[in-house]
Amino acid sequence: MLLLTGAVACVVQDFDISLNVKNMYLYAFSMFFNGLFIVAYKSHLLSYEQWFTGYTPITFCIILIGALCGFSTALFLKYLNVILKEYAHSGEVFLTAILSAMFFGVEIGPKMILSMLLVTVSVLIYNHKPAPAPHLPSTSPPPPAVTASLPVKEQPQGNGTA
Repeated sequence: MLLLTGAVACVVQDFDISLNVKNMYLYAFSMFFNGLFIVAYKSHLLSYEQWFTGYTPITFCIILIGALCGFSTALFLKYLNVILKEYAHSGEVFLTAILSAMFFGVEIGPKMILSMLLVTVSVLIYNHKPAPAPHLPSTSPPPPAVTASLPVKEQPQGNGTA
């Protein structure tokens, strides 16, 4: 299913339509396929009592943040490139890991530290602009000078009498 929605996203991306209409199409496809998944595998969740069971204000904040992340991703793709979007997503994952360690005591493992290091190095490499090559004097001989030759008008040869 994920591949199908991704393929649809690529097709919709090629049209010259506004960002809001593009988001509407993408979210409509996501709602459709998520609805199919719920009907097929979790139909007991469709009862009225199950819709907001266990929701707290923090849950609604997480939903709002998720929606804003989706919108910011759309803005990244519209105004920037995919590489910068992936770097922003990596930064989001790192920030989540750091905040989880600070507030919830979640341990940051060696895999996360290695991934943070790799992404940091890749960002540095991506943003590295090589210094222009210094202008060194050439050791080869200069090219031969090109001179323009003008046509010379020949003087008439005469015996010197007028």
